[in-house]
Amino acid sequence: MAKNATKFAVAALGLVLAAVLVFAFRAGLKEREAEAEREKPIKAPLRVSREPAGPTVTVSLETQKMSGIEVAPLLKTTRPEETRAYGEALDPQELSDQIARLQDARAEWLKAQAAQRASRAEYRRQLQLFAADSNTSAREEEAARAASEADAAGAEAARLRLDAETKAVGRLWGDTIAAWVRDGSGTLDRIMRRDLVLVRVTVSQDTRQNPPAEISIATGGTESIPATFVSASPRADPKLQGASYFYLAPGHARLVPGLSVSAALPRPETAAGVVVPADAVVWWQGKAWAYVQATDVKFVRREVPTDLAVPGGYLAVSGFQDGERVVVRGAQLYLSEELRSQIEVGEEGESR
Repeated sequence: MAKNATKFAVAALGLVLAAVLVFAFRAGLKEREAEAEREKPIKAPLRVSREPAGPTVTVSLETQKMSGIEVAPLLKTTRPEETRAYGEALDPQELSDQIARLQDARAEWLKAQAAQRASRAEYRRQLQLFAADSNTSAREEEAARAASEADAAGAEAARLRLDAETKAVGRLWGDTIAAWVRDGSGTLDRIMRRDLVLVRVTVSQDTRQNPPAEISIATGGTESIPATFVSASPRADPKLQGASYFYLAPGHARLVPGLSVSAALPRPETAAGVVVPADAVVWWQGKAWAYVQATDVKFVRREVPTDLAVPGGYLAVSGFQDGERVVVRGAQLYLSEELRSQIEVGEEGESR
């Protein structure tokens, strides 16, 4: 009896274990199937499509809410029209080297003048002694005369070099900056310390306007640096064609020597458009884009012009309408969805 009971218990336990294993297997299988279903790529046409208006992302209202998507209307505005010009933040070292050469030439000239005065005085003294039949010889008088003439020639050579270096400053930097160098301007000292940055801006040949007293230097994004007019540049920028002007801008971490810059030169006319907020802009392939709400669930990607930066965004004089709503929070999610869909479509094509 005991043996039969034991056998029955073992058999029952085996059945229970088998049932548990079967249940676990089926549960695991269902979980793997559910996981595979969750990871199954969503076909791009259901979310991203190419429409006449442009690349379109379709996102349900529920998903928008869960993702914290926010939209805002574009507002119409006006601002003075601007001419876009280009230039370079100049390295003060070139100007510093020119000043050093000028100072060396001035020091040499002063030294030569002193030598000339001394030798001339000595020659006159020898002449007086010789005329008085004192203890001097014709040879000594002749040597004094030769020394005086040599020092006079040296002084003239130093004067010519100083004159050449002075003209070089004016020829390379213009009369205004040459006057700074000549008079020891405090502005020049600030340029050398890089508290101020000298920028040469070139206006294209087809732009007919006088250089404005103030311009804006772009440093990336929507930030700009004001700059004030100094003078016309005697030299043209070899990389650009047109009239060049010097402007002074306050020192800035991004305004490093040799940096190519763009500048906005105001014009009397005004431009009307809408401001695309910087929060709405996403960057891809070197261009700025924004997602415009076409319907409650459809958003069209549209290129944003960035040549007219304004506080808080960019002025679009075309391509966007007053009152249109753009995504100001979550635009990067839409771009990521677009790029993901492109990858999935490419992989699906390869698998076929």
